[in-house]
Amino acid sequence: MQRRSIPATKQTAQQKILRLAQIAVGAVLTILSVSLLLSWGVEFGDRFFNFFAGEWVGGIIFV
Repeated sequence: MQRRSIPATKQTAQQKILRLAQIAVGAVLTILSVSLLLSWGVEFGDRFFNFFAGEWVGGIIFV
């Protein structure tokens, strides 16, 4: 009697669900990371602009 093996390309339902969960978690983490980096960029950009606009210099001189 021959033994039938399951091809490696076939995935079980649990493996498919796990893969979808990994993709979903990865997408959420990517979106959160991008939004955090963008918020830091906006904050740095505001400070950079304000420094060269003289607001920081005026605040430092008159403190």
